[in-house]
Amino acid sequence: MNLDTFQNRFEIKYVIPGTLANSIVKDLAPFCIPDPNSVDQKGFYDIYSLYYDSPNLAWYFEKIDGKKKRKKLRVRYYGSIDVKKAFIEIKRKDILTVSKERIEIDAKDINRRIFNPTTAEIDGSLTQQKIYSYSKFYQLQPKVLIKYTRQAFIGRSDPRLRITFDTNLKCSKMYPNSDMIEPTKKMISPLNTILEIKFNTAHPKWLRSICEKYSLNPTRVSKYCLAIDKTYPKTLIYY
Repeated sequence: MNLDTFQNRFEIKYVIPGTLANSIVKDLAPFCIPDPNSVDQKGFYDIYSLYYDSPNLAWYFEKIDGKKKRKKLRVRYYGSIDVKKAFIEIKRKDILTVSKERIEIDAKDINRRIFNPTTAEIDGSLTQQKIYSYSKFYQLQPKVLIKYTRQAFIGRSDPRLRITFDTNLKCSKMYPNSDMIEPTKKMISPLNTILEIKFNTAHPKWLRSICEKYSLNPTRVSKYCLAIDKTYPKTLIYY
């Protein structure tokens, strides 16, 4: 089981037309390269995120109520929901600052080793202990499965800079002990793209120029909240 921690990273999101995304990608070419972990040479790969929350959606309402400090827990699969390895992630946000901890685990063992209190196996990993503690305290349950296609780039001079374009966002409602199937419910217009910029210190000057060129305006968008809004009746959420 491997631990991978990112601390105090900044994250800015934009919802942009897909046609604009193509122009921005061209402008990034002198400064960025496609993510080396992608399935092709253009930075593309599919992501599946299984989000957990309490029975009364406590973490959903942290976002809706505008809490500055909030958290999420998700299981992330790369390429397919049938992969052998997955990552369990704790993501914390304080306005624009993001920290993320994650562990790699056999996908088939996630419920048995982490989320089932009678069979959980807690090793020396502090991150795994936190995950188990959250699971027990909040009575975490799978709520939504989200799939999207990501095109990712990293900075040529600073690989900690990540710029991603997410398209084809779809979701499905999840239940305890239910099997995962391909999400089908569209989350945003297929003509739009979610652009995310992630960095450790500050925007490089060239990136600020690109944002100004296209008059990009930051948007506070949460894929998890979008999926909940799409899959849960409003009478259930807003009680």
